[in-house]
Amino acid sequence: NEEQMPLAINAMQALVDQSNGIFQAALLRDLASILRSLPKDDVHYDLKRIEKCYRDALPAYEASEDYQWDVFYIQRDLGDILSKQGCYADALDPLEAAIEGFKGTGQHQSDLSWTLSVYYAHALQNLWRLDDAIKACSEALDLLPDQAPLYRNRCEAYIMARQLANAQADIDKSIELDGHEESAYVWYRRAQLAIAQGDGDSANNHLDVVLAKNPSFDVDVEHAQGHWLNGSVTEALQYLQKALEQSTSGHLD
Repeated sequence: NEEQMPLAINAMQALVDQSNGIFQAALLRDLASILRSLPKDDVHYDLKRIEKCYRDALPAYEASEDYQWDVFYIQRDLGDILSKQGCYADALDPLEAAIEGFKGTGQHQSDLSWTLSVYYAHALQNLWRLDDAIKACSEALDLLPDQAPLYRNRCEAYIMARQLANAQADIDKSIELDGHEESAYVWYRRAQLAIAQGDGDSANNHLDVVLAKNPSFDVDVEHAQGHWLNGSVTEALQYLQKALEQSTSGHLD
């Protein structure tokens, strides 16, 4: 219930303030999860507050021998929240700690793979450490070679590195594994690849398919690039303005 959510958040915060130790840390994680689930335009959606929840929860988990695996998940989530704030360099330390932790257990291959591909590679890409991002995605695929989304994730890194033949191969492999082309992410990657190839018409057509399959996709910047490549400056500027308004009002597979 949207009307009761502020009351629930305040009640949980009051309980956090009255608690200590591992119980308090668990409440902080729950509070962070609730805050993360809110719409981004909700007044309670506060990335700094979510970050603080994870930072405050971490020491109690690190001090307990019974919850060592939880430490890795908190580190991963902290890295994700830092990335969402644009603090990509700061995100690397907790993400790398989580990766090393998952590797040390030898029992969390799926979590390790997705952390490498979704969170770590994303931060590396935004730091333009593209070779490292590709390496992280490839390591993830070594662990889970039959997961189509992991190929689409690496595809984006290949596009940014202008390794376009490799990008196309990853799109094709993801379609082969899925057995269809219904994923909006397939068409989004195709649009990104078309932009890198200078093909504005194909890019815009692919983006239209993306929105038909998933209207929630934010593709204004890519539409602007597609129109710019076609020489349609007015349309490009209109999409850029929409993208700017969206970002101030505050895609990995």
